[in-house]
Amino acid sequence: MVDDEAFEVPQCPSELLNTTFTVVHDEGPDTLHEWDGHAGRFGEVRWSALPSFEKTILAEEFFDDRGARIRTCRRGTSELEKPWVGYWWLWPAPVVIPPWHAPGTWAELRRIGERLEVDVDGFIRWVTRRAAGQTAAIVLIGYPIPALWNGSPVELHWQAIMPPEVPTIVKPMNGFRDNERGRSERLRRVFSGSKKLSYLKTSNWHPDRLQARGRFPAALRERSIAVVGAGALGSAVAELLVRGGAAELLIIDHDVLEAGNLVRHTLTGTYLGHNKAAGVAMRLRAAAPMAKVSSFDKPLPQGDVLQALLEPFDIVLDCTGDDNVLGLLGATWWSIPRLFLSASLGFAATRLFLFKARACCFPVEDFQDEVRPWLKRERADWSAAGETLEGAGCWSPLFPARSDDVWLAAVATVKQLERIIAGDLRPGLHVLEQRNDDGVGFHVAAAEGL
Repeated sequence: MVDDEAFEVPQCPSELLNTTFTVVHDEGPDTLHEWDGHAGRFGEVRWSALPSFEKTILAEEFFDDRGARIRTCRRGTSELEKPWVGYWWLWPAPVVIPPWHAPGTWAELRRIGERLEVDVDGFIRWVTRRAAGQTAAIVLIGYPIPALWNGSPVELHWQAIMPPEVPTIVKPMNGFRDNERGRSERLRRVFSGSKKLSYLKTSNWHPDRLQARGRFPAALRERSIAVVGAGALGSAVAELLVRGGAAELLIIDHDVLEAGNLVRHTLTGTYLGHNKAAGVAMRLRAAAPMAKVSSFDKPLPQGDVLQALLEPFDIVLDCTGDDNVLGLLGATWWSIPRLFLSASLGFAATRLFLFKARACCFPVEDFQDEVRPWLKRERADWSAAGETLEGAGCWSPLFPARSDDVWLAAVATVKQLERIIAGDLRPGLHVLEQRNDDGVGFHVAAAEGL
């Protein structure tokens, strides 16, 4: 245990670990202060389910022993079908047997309690009054931990256990009167020293843990983003944003996924016939369980309805390539300016149009003036290639673009958004295109002759 080396919590004895389901929480440096003054105390936990994660329950709300809420998980979840009962028990220091291993029995837990001045039997009496007759109780035993040995605490560590089943009526121990002491002795037998602790697999899903392998700077992660359009480009952009740590996204699209979309869309055949926005939101919630991802599966509204829909969002990211959408965004006024970024693909996705503005409404006329000369090039490219039809017998012109080119454009869009958040706004139209000399990235398009 050397100063300035990484702190590691003691591992639970593998033979005592129940892995049939996982208990999840989201404690981090930003939640530590909420536990000030609660060391040595206990209370209740309300559990909820995480969509797309089977055999996983989340500690969504913590209450003290008087019922006052202490803290809530950072994302909305769904109710559990099985009525699990939960309790938390906060210790002042790591719960370990010297030199450094987790307790295996209630006797060892009592010895640690004596050393740390924690009343183990007092907690047992309290929890059995609450959990009497319950067959699905879970206790979270927690304590503050540092990032480095002998450093200051930075977050709470929780470990879930399942206490022994307590009868609905606790009778006094044989030879004792029917009073508090007699019942306490009975509980000491139920929680006897030789009885082994039953550990549950416990995991911290705080964003600092889930995103430790790579994420955006905090300035971008903390922005709320509305993505209008969940097609090939919009679905890829939304996925990059969520996997990079964006905490709140709204996905807007009224269209449904068709078989022909699968060649370059992030959704799979499981979602055929389903709304794209709802499907993308469901996929992203599974990819980033602590992100808040919602969907709007109707056409973009107008007027006050549109104003209210996008009011909570700092960034409006248009990925539709639809002039009607831009017209609606231009006809709606928000009292607080927001960042607008419109991303659209040129022919075969070899050209990317990015229009940036910070305003109270989308500047449609400015966009049209700047993009008009580029449309001449686009029409020439389309004319030279001819129309791409979906198949014989049906006239349905398609937009041809390979999936790798769409993803390249999505990456460029997200990189551009990151630069904007860092302070490089430069409003107006910026055009990027792939060059024939390398074909592996986008470059600023030449503007000569336009």
